[in-house]
Amino acid sequence: MEKIKYSSDTIENAIIEAQKDLNRDEEELIINEIKDEEKPTIEVIVIDDYVQEIKDFIKELIENMGIQSNIEIIYNNAVPTYTIYSDNDSLLIGRNGKNIDSLTTIVKQHIIKELGKDDLFKFNIDINDYKLANDARLDHLAKKIAKDVARTKIAVKMDPMNSYKRRIVHAAIASNKRVTSKSEGEEPNRCVVIRPVPYKTQEEEEEEQR
Repeated sequence: MEKIKYSSDTIENAIIEAQKDLNRDEEELIINEIKDEEKPTIEVIVIDDYVQEIKDFIKELIENMGIQSNIEIIYNNAVPTYTIYSDNDSLLIGRNGKNIDSLTTIVKQHIIKELGKDDLFKFNIDINDYKLANDARLDHLAKKIAKDVARTKIAVKMDPMNSYKRRIVHAAIASNKRVTSKSEGEEPNRCVVIRPVPYKTQEEEEEEQR
């Protein structure tokens, strides 16, 4: 992986220079603004190169655990998912997917060390389609709960879940105009509440009954 610096009179012009030099669109580049330079400066990495580097990093982590693996890269809305097929999937998955979460955290820390922050490169990790199947089940559950909430007009608080799973719930019911969803609480107990539309609080209900 190669990091290339570009400087110009503005950040925008530095980006244009990088695009011309690398013959890439802006969406194909990881662009990080460098502070404390005399001129506006960016550091640029070609995304395709970085996708491969992260694949190599994940494979090395797994090999250091004594596990042989193959890794396939599948894109969803330009975000790569590294799907791992190994000779010990159950160990890599862990109880309730905790080892997948730990592996993802390690990779995020690696990205922060290299890029300075983790929001410049988005990715997902899966083990033999474990998360794909779980995501489908969560999507189905969210839609079922939304249907019940729309029918009963009673809000439902789902079990605590991480931000990734909360996004799946929000996306699953986003097109349902009869309900709305909101994340509530503090980590690690933050959860999604699905409410009917329109929604009235208990205080509003009591006020109407007076």
